[in-house]
Amino acid sequence: MPRNASDILIDGLIAWGIDIVFGLPGDGINGVIEALRTRQDKIRFVQARHEEAAAFMACGYAKWTGRIGCCLATTGPGGIHLLNGLYDAKGDGVPVLAITGLPYHDLIDTHTQQDVDHNKLFADVAAYTTRIQSVAQVESAVALACRTARARHGVAHIAIPTDVQEQMEGDVSPSPRNKPHHASYSWQEPPLEPDLPLIEAAAGLLRGGERIAILAGQGALGARGELRDLADRLGAPIVKALLGKALVPDSDPLTTGGIGLLGTRPSQEVMERCDTLLIVGSTFPYIEYYPKPGQARCVQIDRDPTRIGLRYPAEIGIAADAGATLRALNRALDRREDRRFLADAQRWSDEWRRLMRESANRPGLPLKPQRVVRDLSDLLSPDAIVAVDSGQHTGICARLVEMQDGQMFSTSGSMASMGAAIPYAVAAGLAHPGRQVVAVTGDGGLSMVLGELATCVRYGLSTKVLVLRNNTLGQIKWEQMMFLGNPEFGCDLQPIDFGRAAEAMGFRSFRIVRPEESRAVLEEALRHDGPVLIDAEIDPNEPLLPPKRMPNYADNLQKALDRGTPGAEDIKRALAEEPAATLLKP
Repeated sequence: MPRNASDILIDGLIAWGIDIVFGLPGDGINGVIEALRTRQDKIRFVQARHEEAAAFMACGYAKWTGRIGCCLATTGPGGIHLLNGLYDAKGDGVPVLAITGLPYHDLIDTHTQQDVDHNKLFADVAAYTTRIQSVAQVESAVALACRTARARHGVAHIAIPTDVQEQMEGDVSPSPRNKPHHASYSWQEPPLEPDLPLIEAAAGLLRGGERIAILAGQGALGARGELRDLADRLGAPIVKALLGKALVPDSDPLTTGGIGLLGTRPSQEVMERCDTLLIVGSTFPYIEYYPKPGQARCVQIDRDPTRIGLRYPAEIGIAADAGATLRALNRALDRREDRRFLADAQRWSDEWRRLMRESANRPGLPLKPQRVVRDLSDLLSPDAIVAVDSGQHTGICARLVEMQDGQMFSTSGSMASMGAAIPYAVAAGLAHPGRQVVAVTGDGGLSMVLGELATCVRYGLSTKVLVLRNNTLGQIKWEQMMFLGNPEFGCDLQPIDFGRAAEAMGFRSFRIVRPEESRAVLEEALRHDGPVLIDAEIDPNEPLLPPKRMPNYADNLQKALDRGTPGAEDIKRALAEEPAATLLKP
């Protein structure tokens, strides 16, 4: 049966294993939408309420599945809206294909309606971007776009004019060099085996270390067992970048938890005291939390050679698959008998976890966010998928949500974009039906993508949404004070009754105001067979602090309080309580 360009495009997606396309219809992509309609038995179109959310869904889908995520938007503004979610995919290194429409081919660049040059627009975010010229180009373009997204672990983009979408095979003669079906849709992940001499050199360096630390990120998610085996062999605590939170359980005696502003005090102690650092699949961006230059010898493992030495001077860099490299190192290394550094880290970690749990019990109103997040963590299903938004609540979740084996976790990493959690949760529910999916967000992020609650309902997802509502942009507020010493300004938010809004879209809503209500309300909400929103009314003056006193942050915070930050007296009282009192210690 003759096919048009849109048919060829969608058949190409199916051949590459793409089974869901997230997006919104529009007149600039009507041909593509029709090709999706006629192939509903092979590929699913999921309608988002905003193209930005569709791109976040595609990014989340790639994270949850390891496959290519795909999003679709119309000409001009539709394509523009995709960009934030696509930058999220670029920053976190996951494969996403974006498809956009264009005006009629002979009116492009003539100031016609919605005439935006998507090729130029996507040139920075995409590793590959092209404008389809005719039906004869589609097959090759789809193959190269999908191959590039997989090979470069990033974004690829195809723009196709609205009339070209309807061109039939045979209507346009291919050029003499363009032979039909010359493109290949087959894909084999490259092995990326490590070089044996580098393994021997890395093993020698690691043998010479006395206090070895491992920093691991999402690049090690496929090598959990190998990573833990090596940590045990070396007596080396694992410090986890946020996207690697699910690498090993937070209760595992071989990990000290997260790193950075949102990390743990024992992880910071480990980084400050280690003399050897092994980095696996991470380019955690905050250099101030690494060992000081010259303090530690470093081995780094990353599939991307351009990432070697990006944050810390790696003496030995191994550009290879994390699992294969860790297996080779395990074969090359004997079990270290000296466990003193690991024992110190375990003692620090036990003290930290006890502090976090006990300080979550603080009574009084407004409700402390740690109480709700700790209770949520205790109640999560063994197979839970947790999507966390960007904001002050990210740090609370990083410290209080204790991941278990079998659970999954993600957030907007490099972009740290607000508004990602609900789209990520939609993608998780579609990718892993039957599993518990929980999104944790703040009132700032939720208000940006509120309409996507209707998407959860439309597709029958039992998404559980916890919004920590403090009527302020909490992280920005604390950044204003700690980073520059400025009083908080412009961060207060007009309160929204998210429960009523969610109910209007088909959710059931719950509310938590008092600490003693937290666990019972969460238990009931998580048991509910359907989408749920839990609105927790939390303290707007709860501090956001690094795990260990940083003199410049502490000095700036005092300046901001002295200069008249709103709620200064309440903030001072909170700073005197745990866990802030410990976090402010050197």
